[in-house]
Amino acid sequence: MFSVFSTLMTQPISTEKEYSFDKGLPKSLKKISGRNYLIESYSGINLRGTDSSGEIDNRIQFLRLMVSRGQPPQVVIHGEARDELEDWIEPSQSDMAHVVNVVGYGEAVDPFDLKKKPYFLVRDSLGTKPIHYKVDANKFSDEMLEVYKVTKVKGPR
Repeated sequence: MFSVFSTLMTQPISTEKEYSFDKGLPKSLKKISGRNYLIESYSGINLRGTDSSGEIDNRIQFLRLMVSRGQPPQVVIHGEARDELEDWIEPSQSDMAHVVNVVGYGEAVDPFDLKKKPYFLVRDSLGTKPIHYKVDANKFSDEMLEVYKVTKVKGPR
């Protein structure tokens, strides 16, 4: 199985300060200045093939705990397909997996169904706007395939 994290252990990355998310994605990673850091190690949980029924609340609490401790997780979800409305995204399953970075959580009215619900705030490279998107916490938790946390970074080089 291809792992983004295995790739990032050999390809230098930059910090948020050196390459801000709001600049959009570069056409080539080689053009990012300040690429001085390598992921040296990471840990992860594989949720593929597990039944999420009855586990959604536990998954939500687990992600909220990581974010509140200043350890925002990278989460692999089903599919790169999504609908966007305002600052919300609604992922839908597809054959492809996609990684997003969970950076916050809260509660607000979801414009897709006009109901107040818990959400996760995610950085999504496939979004059409350079913003952090809200995603329904229950739907997001059901789409989770893997959860990663960087445990050690080497740098600057």
